[in-house]
Amino acid sequence: MHRRSYKRFKVNTPVTLVKNGSLEDNCMLNDISARGIGIFGDKSYQIDEKVTVNFALPSLFDEPISKEARISWTAKVNEKFWISGLDFGLDNMLNLVNKPLPLA
Repeated sequence: MHRRSYKRFKVNTPVTLVKNGSLEDNCMLNDISARGIGIFGDKSYQIDEKVTVNFALPSLFDEPISKEARISWTAKVNEKFWISGLDFGLDNMLNLVNKPLPLA
């Protein structure tokens, strides 16, 4: 049984993935934790691929977020859509302490 070390919170906002300095994809941010995010989109990503994620959550953060992340996993939902988990790493975590977020 898999147990997450960090609580995940449900969100629904656009996220942009950048790879090697070029726009890679626009997708939706599904959930967020201090350690990473879950995304939903029309592409699959290579496990361990490094990307930069850019998104805004104005109700939680004053400035847009731009973080380096690693693709941890990806899974096909149906013929058109994929979900993926991205890991920020221990040295690049988000501070979600005292943020009003609904649990995922």
